[in-house]
Amino acid sequence: MQQEGIIKNAGIIPRSILSLFHKIREQRHTDTTISVSHLEVYNEELSDLLNEEEEKLKIYNDSEGVNVKGLHDVIVETVEDIFRILEKGFKRRKFATTKLNKRSSRSHCIFKIVIRMKEVMSITNEEMVKIGTLNLVDLAGNENASDSFMFQNRTFETKNINRSLLTLGMVISSLVEKNAHIPYRESKLTRILQD
Repeated sequence: MQQEGIIKNAGIIPRSILSLFHKIREQRHTDTTISVSHLEVYNEELSDLLNEEEEKLKIYNDSEGVNVKGLHDVIVETVEDIFRILEKGFKRRKFATTKLNKRSSRSHCIFKIVIRMKEVMSITNEEMVKIGTLNLVDLAGNENASDSFMFQNRTFETKNINRSLLTLGMVISSLVEKNAHIPYRESKLTRILQD
């Protein structure tokens, strides 16, 4: 009943999380572990929204793909755990007042959910592990600096937001057109989401 109330006015992220947990509950014969992380990209700098310390994070490549060094993963067991973590990260996110919006997000956020399902195959009795990743991305708004800001000069911030959004658009276009070169490395946001 409580989850039905959440869904009624919920956005895509809460709906996705509720749907995901519903599907996991249907998999009764598996051992499932769910971990989450919450990353902010602000002015092309990376921050862990779940870590109280203000340390800048670095991107690196390894055998598993693109990763962020120092990003904390938190094991969760319920939908409520995830919503608490989302709220904690949301409170630490960069916001500003603009002419268009009283609380405008000034950063991109990536909420990553990793699901590991361990299953014993009935025929061979072998253990199989399936790993799935879901990146829920909340993008900062694309705004014209001269029209949107009431208070301080945020030209540098707006330029970085617009540049990463432009790069994201170029990456999506390149993937759709099946181009040989995909410009993932032109923005930290697209590099993190490369996989």
